[in-house]
Amino acid sequence: MLTIIHCADLHLDSRMETLLEPGRAARRRQELLGNFLRMIDFARQNGVSLILIAGDLFDTDSVSPASAATLARAMEDNPDILFAYLQGNHDRGSFLSAIKEQPDNLLLFDENWLTWRISGQVRLWGAELSAYAGRPADLEGSRAFWEELKPDPTCINLVMLHGTAVGGREALLSDEEIPLGLLRDRGIDYLALGHIHQHQSGSLDKRGSWCYAGCLEGRGFDECGPHGFELIRIDEKSRTLTHSFVPFAKRRFYEFSVDLTDCMSSLDAMDLIRERADQEGCRREDILHIILEGDLALESELSPALLSSRLEEAFYALRLEDRTGIRVDYDSYEGDLSFRGTFIRLVREDPSLPEDMKAEIIRCGIRALSGTTSGESRQ
Repeated sequence: MLTIIHCADLHLDSRMETLLEPGRAARRRQELLGNFLRMIDFARQNGVSLILIAGDLFDTDSVSPASAATLARAMEDNPDILFAYLQGNHDRGSFLSAIKEQPDNLLLFDENWLTWRISGQVRLWGAELSAYAGRPADLEGSRAFWEELKPDPTCINLVMLHGTAVGGREALLSDEEIPLGLLRDRGIDYLALGHIHQHQSGSLDKRGSWCYAGCLEGRGFDECGPHGFELIRIDEKSRTLTHSFVPFAKRRFYEFSVDLTDCMSSLDAMDLIRERADQEGCRREDILHIILEGDLALESELSPALLSSRLEEAFYALRLEDRTGIRVDYDSYEGDLSFRGTFIRLVREDPSLPEDMKAEIIRCGIRALSGTTSGESRQ
């Protein structure tokens, strides 16, 4: 049994400072590298003989010497594992230029089709489409490029690429497009793809399948949900190939909204938020973006600032976005002769005030009248 890992889009050395303060962002960068090393440990412990890295190993062409040296050393320390690395649009030349010597067990590709013999019957093909980015569009040249891929149908063929899969038979190398229509019925057993950060897979033809492994670890709220790698098993005797997704991320990103319409206090809101977080499967080590929605009653004592401080203790990082509004039952104050009723009617009837501001002005005014500043309830 030949066991293979297919991963992609690790984007090591990402700055990570959009969501996290600098200190925590630096730790998070180390976590990305650490999770890749942890995956290598998994490979060693589970008899994996080949790791496919389908592009964007690093995030830019500027790689820290420490990260590059750590990665090269990890490969050298695992000589029984082959590492097949195909550069993507983010990392062309970055890792290779930052290491002193290429590890003996590192297989590389270039802009032309190359093939590596992995075992007696297994062959690996690959080409770097990012090398064509920025060149003039040439449909005829693109067709010729794909026709040069000629796997031996008597072998078990793996093909690795980094780009955007398109369903038809037309594609432009300059746009890094991968025409699935031209790859069908070509003797491909597994098409290992990189560039799309969410896990996706499907049937290529009666023989083979295609798969985006997704990124190993999410880096933002556009990469919510599980992340990890694809585990491939090949039985050369029976000539069968199976593959399955292995969730492996240290942290997950979650983004969801909570309707607080019926909440009268921060404790009510906290209960709803925790219930929703449990339903989503959020863990203490995860990173959350929670959107507060709904129209709150005028009498509500909900404090987003208090919610944020309490929830920050429960998760690794949190973004709390307050989109709640205020609902005012104007009819109930129609005959109210108190100062409160008069104030509400004056605000409501003031033509100089935008409609979407009147409820908030009324809320602030009521808080002031009751001796509570608006800053204590809403920020």
